[in-house]
Amino acid sequence: MPIIEFKGKKPKIAANAFVMNSATLIGDVVISSNVLVLANAVLRGDFNQVYIGENVYILENSVLHPVVQDPITLEGHSIIGYGAKVHGGAIKRGVFIGTNSVILRGVEIGEDSLIAAGSILTIDMKIPPRSVVMGAPAKIVRELGDDGIEWIKGAVAGYMGLLEDYKTELKEWEIRYGR
Repeated sequence: MPIIEFKGKKPKIAANAFVMNSATLIGDVVISSNVLVLANAVLRGDFNQVYIGENVYILENSVLHPVVQDPITLEGHSIIGYGAKVHGGAIKRGVFIGTNSVILRGVEIGEDSLIAAGSILTIDMKIPPRSVVMGAPAKIVRELGDDGIEWIKGAVAGYMGLLEDYKTELKEWEIRYGR
């Protein structure tokens, strides 16, 4: 797994985070505890910081690359779906970003929100807490109910179980422990 220093900044990875060997981290990237970064994900902190809070799962082929004007801050207890692209913004706690979604710079996503697969959140879009968002361009379609919030929490817990399985089942060459 490439962990690349850029302009004097090297990714910082918590000791109990796991990053698959095929993922790439460059520059000002901070990975907190209990974070799982799966195959071919790219976290590029070359233009600005990428901060990943605890209990976050970044699935295969996701790209987190902030623009110069806007770092990426992902508070925690969230999932970035397969192939999602995040280019900046503040993502609060308990957010599920669906497969192949695009989050552009300046976006703010309130806690306990669900971004449907394939959604495109346009520049500076503000999403209130407990929102269901979908479409291209994305629109808020309804409030996320308690059952939806519990579903996100269950999905995060499921990945926490997978993380524990990886700790016991995967060989060291298959996964990189934090440093």
